[in-house]
Amino acid sequence: MGVLRSVLEGVVPDGSGRRLGRPGKDGSFHHRPGRDLTLSAPKSVSLLAYLGGDARAIWAHDVAVKRTLDWVERNVAETRMSEPGTGRMMRTGDQKILVAAFRDRHLAQHGPGDG
Repeated sequence: MGVLRSVLEGVVPDGSGRRLGRPGKDGSFHHRPGRDLTLSAPKSVSLLAYLGGDARAIWAHDVAVKRTLDWVERNVAETRMSEPGTGRMMRTGDQKILVAAFRDRHLAQHGPGDG
């Protein structure tokens, strides 16, 4: 099973069998499998890249996406953990994120306006 699939199914992908999420009173786990974040280039960039054949536009968009995801990891990613000793829930930052990126190839394959 791939790392992404494991995480989405709530399993720590290290082979330990540990579960992601929090245990419920009935023994089941409550797991939020992920968040969706869409980063879209303006239409003019897409047209330049796919119809104009300018690979620099794709490269620039890829760099912008990477920088944005790096910022999200540093500034947004957090989790709640039980504080040792008190059991009180606390938020902790400095978390890592797992990203699956997909490029929409519809425009490249069909052109603008082709359903």
